[in-house]
Amino acid sequence: SDEENLVELIKEEGLVILPAVYTVQQCENFVSRCEDLKNQLLKKNFNIVSDETIFIINYFRHDNNLLELLSNNSLDNLLRELIDQDYVLAASNLINKTISNNNICKNAISPGRDWHTDSRIVGGKRLAEGFSYQVIVMLEDFNCENGATQYIPGSHLTRKVPERNGKYEYKNIEGVAGSVVIMDSGTWHRSGPASNKSRWGVFSLYTPWFMKPYYRYPEMLGEQFGENLSPILKQILHYDSIPPLNEEERIATLKRIGQ
Repeated sequence: SDEENLVELIKEEGLVILPAVYTVQQCENFVSRCEDLKNQLLKKNFNIVSDETIFIINYFRHDNNLLELLSNNSLDNLLRELIDQDYVLAASNLINKTISNNNICKNAISPGRDWHTDSRIVGGKRLAEGFSYQVIVMLEDFNCENGATQYIPGSHLTRKVPERNGKYEYKNIEGVAGSVVIMDSGTWHRSGPASNKSRWGVFSLYTPWFMKPYYRYPEMLGEQFGENLSPILKQILHYDSIPPLNEEERIATLKRIGQ
């Protein structure tokens, strides 16, 4: 099947680009919301704009409509095959790699400039390939002229860690708005050089259910909020995988197993 072919391609090449997962109209709406959110957060003194990056962590807690960027049928089907049925979200950030001369925030984050992976190091070695996956949603076109992400083909197959300022042969992750990239988190990558052009995108890390998330999503969003989520969003935002207080509450960590 097409799905099986894509899974094999990701395992072999380290990434795959799915075209037209979101429509042009959807992307235009998302970009408009991103711009509005940026302005709202700047008014609230959030440190989100550096000289070359707009970086918004947990964007969806400010605008619930952006939750649509965390899950879609194509992505869900592939992640269930690549990780397992109970995969979760570790972190998700809204990023625009663009040069800014206005509204510069002191100490704002500008991530991904140097070669790195989004996997984890244990005992001095990076975890083997296939442990977790970085997903990029292109809300605008990604190309070599506007800071498209750069990656090193086949690097997900090594347990080594890249030199942050190393000289490597790389390719650009390019695609049109609405495309979705699924990339093994062990792939060596970095952001391309910023330009004056806008390049909104969502960068999310998906992992097995037992990996600790970057943020306490159920506490952040609230239990009542979770009750109104779709089953898949409830799952990936950890409402079904928070450990019980003790064995009297529940024995199994996963609610679907313990109840």
